[in-house]
Amino acid sequence: MFISNVFIDTSVFISANYDINSKIFTDLKSYCKDGRIQLFICDITISEIDSNITKNTIEAGSIIKKFCNKARILRNLSSEKFKGIFDEFQHDEISKEVQSQIELFLSECNATIINASSIDASKVFEDYFKGKAPFGEGKKKCEFPDAFVVKALKKWCKENNQKICIVSEDPDFEKACKDQDIFVYLSSLAKYIDIILADKDKLIELIHDKINIDKEKIYKAIIPEIKDYNMVVMDADPEAEAIVEGVEIQKISDVSVIGISENSAIIEASILARLDIYVNCYDPDSWYKDWEDKSIHYWDKIETNFEREEQIHVEFEISFDRDSFDEFEIDRVIVNKGNQLTFYLVEDDDFY
Repeated sequence: MFISNVFIDTSVFISANYDINSKIFTDLKSYCKDGRIQLFICDITISEIDSNITKNTIEAGSIIKKFCNKARILRNLSSEKFKGIFDEFQHDEISKEVQSQIELFLSECNATIINASSIDASKVFEDYFKGKAPFGEGKKKCEFPDAFVVKALKKWCKENNQKICIVSEDPDFEKACKDQDIFVYLSSLAKYIDIILADKDKLIELIHDKINIDKEKIYKAIIPEIKDYNMVVMDADPEAEAIVEGVEIQKISDVSVIGISENSAIIEASILARLDIYVNCYDPDSWYKDWEDKSIHYWDKIETNFEREEQIHVEFEISFDRDSFDEFEIDRVIVNKGNQLTFYLVEDDDFY
């Protein structure tokens, strides 16, 4: 069901890497400008986005600093293309630039900012002690902003006698929306765009049906693209290699049409795939240091295959004859939003 009022949570911006120039955000902005939808956001959400931008920028600075230390030999090169790498990292300046991009986006969308800070804190604490959503069993302090936001959105809906679609990748929001007839929860912005398009183009439903029927055709197009990606080994030496030798796609989910023209459509989805990955690297547990030249060496190597189950984002474009939509062709496939796939020797490891 299409609902013109939509709230976007912090998690959506984080997942998109704050890229408000991507197709999905530019399309959202165009729908706002032509009055088809009304975007809502809370003051607390804006502060949360700004805080996460600052945090992510500081983390990026830390990674660059470590890289510069390990890649210091590049300082000896005369080429100018390497000089900028070693410039001082201005995280305050970078944070402000990304934050201003988000601010401009909200302004161009003519977003309605709801004051969640003014919500009665006693009601939030009451939910906290009762363990009501968005508070779970752990009653994490990070859930407090969400609790104020949910209360504020609920207040706005009741005062204006309207419903609102809440887009969030945070499962706590999904719990908070349960059994609330004024809220419709969606786990991705792509799903909301799909609903907008389906409201004005009945072909969207047929596209979903065809994709469901012809899954194997889609799998055949995606598998070679995944195999073309050499993975980055995050917890081993820089020369480590990880090559995808086998791919078995187990299911496709979260299928959303994010763009449609007369005879083509752009689709986002998530696939669950079992990967057979050949890895060749030094064993990180076998390192030792040469105290004369301060260099790191290794006693042993790892050269074997790993099996891993991965959830991978895919985007693909299909072409068809709108008048007789019996078949479709897959024109292009983008895996993991064009970013490199990462591999950890130790699952759930965090290199940084």
